Amino acid sequence: MISVGQRIQEAIDHMDRGHYMLALTPVCIALDITSQRHFGVDRSSGSNYKNFIQEYLWLLTFMGVPGLMCTTIRIPFSHPEVRADAAGCIGIEDVIYHLVRCSLVHSDERSAKVSWNQMISLGIDNSSGNLILNPKLIWGLIGIVVFSPVNRGETIPDQYWLIAGGFRMFISELWGRIDIAKRIVKNVTNVSIP
Repeated sequence: MISVGQRIQEAIDHMDRGHYMLALTPVCIALDITSQRHFGVDRSSGSNYKNFIQEYLWLLTFMGVPGLMCTTIRIPFSHPEVRADAAGCIGIEDVIYHLVRCSLVHSDERSAKVSWNQMISLGIDNSSGNLILNPKLIWGLIGIVVFSPVNRGETIPDQYWLIAGGFRMFISELWGRIDIAKRIVKNVTNVSIP
């Protein structure tokens, strides 16, 4: 059985090669396992997956959406499995679950309708209708898995590191250390996370 730590290691290896879609698969699996542990359940659940992302959205956005840290993100995007709000928007947790995770697990990267852009954090490509994501979003997903307290027992070789708020740290020392993530956010933004 492949551990959460091995999944994160695989994702980082893909990120180092610039293979963002390939990096998403092990990250989404690690996120799925982490959400199951977080909620104390044995089976994967879309609602638990999305609730876990929502709970850690402050960290996901801090690390993965440059220049933004928030507890809600609504995107003007339509997806057949997600009901949009009155303004035609869906939540980032729905995007990650339905558009990224489910499309990758049940289909191929073309069905994910994602374009990657280093300059834009989050947007819509008007010509293709694809969602534009910055690869840093994957680092944010990696961060919420690594810092989650339920993953305290995970391991990864010492050469793997993570950058959060300008701090470069060995992941092997960060598993389950949400207190460190909160201190970094406080240091960088002067916002205290409960």
